[in-house]
Amino acid sequence: MQEFIEIRTPNGDALKFKLWADRGGDDAWFRTRLTAKVLGRSKKKDLPIVGCWNGGQQKLVLVDYDAKTPEQAELARELCAEACYMHDNALGFQSVSGNPRVAFLVEVPEGVQWDTRTAAAYLKSKLPERGHWFDTKGMQRLYVGKTNAEVLAKAVPGMLAEKVGGQTAGRGERRGEEGIAITIKPTISHAYYLAAPTDLPSELRFWASTPQRTQLLRILTACWGLQDGFNLPVNKLAQQLACTPTQASRMLKDLQQLGVLRCTDASYAQGKKAKTYKASECLLYAIQKHKARVQRGDISPSKPILRDGKAYGTLLSGLAKHTSEAAYLAWAQSLPGCNPERYRDAKRYWQCHERKAA
Repeated sequence: MQEFIEIRTPNGDALKFKLWADRGGDDAWFRTRLTAKVLGRSKKKDLPIVGCWNGGQQKLVLVDYDAKTPEQAELARELCAEACYMHDNALGFQSVSGNPRVAFLVEVPEGVQWDTRTAAAYLKSKLPERGHWFDTKGMQRLYVGKTNAEVLAKAVPGMLAEKVGGQTAGRGERRGEEGIAITIKPTISHAYYLAAPTDLPSELRFWASTPQRTQLLRILTACWGLQDGFNLPVNKLAQQLACTPTQASRMLKDLQQLGVLRCTDASYAQGKKAKTYKASECLLYAIQKHKARVQRGDISPSKPILRDGKAYGTLLSGLAKHTSEAAYLAWAQSLPGCNPERYRDAKRYWQCHERKAA
């Protein structure tokens, strides 16, 4: 039996679509099931177009940036990542052309006229002012291929993905596939700081027998948040260590068995929350020693520059290093390229970080 995929909003309405050859205006959306053959077409004009505004009171509003320059493309990636980090109802993914996209799931009250103007006003209320250059034509329709159809079915918050043709229906997880989703509320998306090899715990010198283990210890020693409890996303660590997530998880487990790491919260949600760890024994002492040396000025970590298109990631990287808002804002203000707008962004990121920690 041929398999079809339906994507439904929480109120049970299926998102409808049409092919490029279908006649009719924007309101002529009449197909509701996607086949593997249709989704696997190679040319964009042959792929189905989903109409996101048909279906009850729940709408899927899309943010589409038509970047013309590399600088605009970098800014679009930053804006999409920021939107996902700041809003629970936002999903980041890639278009069939490989460009970053964000979708907002919106519950429209009865009696409210939902049109292009209303949707544009909604997006402007969710996005920073520098992100108001989105394409209004792309707010209500989306080309879908096999890859991003699966992402929508599995990762849209609250969406119900249903397979017809002999397979049971199930509620999709709020996550994205590896290499597809930009970010779905990451634990903390930051660049990792590295402690000097001389700062590592001497008790673990025999354990650190491989480059990956040494690199992991350098990351953990420079992670001051482990004094009170910090989320360690395995996939991010694996990328930094140039190993597989399984190997990174095994190394963390080894450190737990040695008593230098303690898991204080084992709850886990892919793309949303990692396990929480707290340092103890020799690792805790190494972290305190490293922090004291930095604060005394004995060692001075290189300060990143707040460049256009990369300021978001740079400011997020400081969240793992500071335990108070005053210290974090002082660090942000000291960075080259910090201006009043970026300082306000830093305050907003810290407030969001505190709410998430609470």
